[in-house]
Formats: sequence, C-alpha cells, structure tokens
Amino acid sequence: PGTGGAGTGSGGGGGTVLRLLKGRIDNGDYPRAAVDAGQSGTVGLRFVVGVDGRVSDCRVTRSSGSAALDDVTCRLIRQRFRYAPSRDARGRPYADVVMGEQVWELYDDPEKEGR
Repeated sequence: PGTGGAGTGSGGGGGTVLRLLKGRIDNGDYPRAAVDAGQSGTVGLRFVVGVDGRVSDCRVTRSSGSAALDDVTCRLIRQRFRYAPSRDARGRPYADVVMGEQVWELYDDPEKEGR
C-alpha cells in the first residue's frame, strides 16, 4: 500500500489556461430564418483552440433543434473568436479543447407590443 503525499512539490502544473481575447455572438447574429420561424434553443459545442489561438474543429455536441442556429454557431466562433492559448509550465503553448454552449433566445420587442 502507498504511504501518499511525501513529496516536496506543490502539486501545481504551473501553466496557464487559455483566455478569450476577442469574439462574441449577440442578438444581431440571430439567423433571419430562425427569427421568422420563432426558433430558439441552446447549442452544445466542442472546439479546439490551437497554439495560434484560432478555433478549429468546431462540432455541435447537442442540437438546439434548429439547423439554422446550430450551423451559424460554429461558423461565427471559427470566424470571430481568438484566444491566448493554454501554456505549459515552461511557457510553451499547446492546443486545448473547449466545451460549452451558446444560448439563442428570442425576446419580444417592447416597441412592437406598444403599437
């Protein structure tokens, strides 16, 4: 049996995690077809951030139920998002995987309701 934890190290890796530098998705990006159809939903996704901070290999892991919303999400993330890449303890950048979601919600326009 092991005796556990007798080492002198701190246990920390000493590297840094990736950090979003720029890029966002907002209501102006809502696909017209999805607006017209009254579609909303949450897109689950997974993508790779390379050593250059660019997004590649974006995949929908959970559909919103709308092909228009699913398709535009990865396209916009690849086009717009840039990261400071993850770095190891020696400061060397490495590719990392991001898993997340994009919520698309339609809101009523208060100005239209008042007419």
